[in-house]
Amino acid sequence: MRRDTAALPTDLRHWVARHLPDVTTAVDVSWGREDSQVWRLDGDTTAYVKLSPSPQNYGRETYAYRHAARLAPSRHRDCWPPTPTCRPL
Repeated sequence: MRRDTAALPTDLRHWVARHLPDVTTAVDVSWGREDSQVWRLDGDTTAYVKLSPSPQNYGRETYAYRHAARLAPSRHRDCWPPTPTCRPL
């Protein structure tokens, strides 16, 4: 099967390969804002990955996701730890 994840930044492409190994395509679905970085990942399943623009935003968003997951455990998103150069959500 052909992998086409070239749309992803290099650090994120390596992160996706480690955490979501069945991804075969990545399509940029970012909003029109300058700092929006969102991709749709397809493969055995579909997922979305977002790069947080700053450590402060990453902290705020992961804090909110942890609380939302408690309210709707069957619908929560998986969050993996960031790397020094990559803050995926």
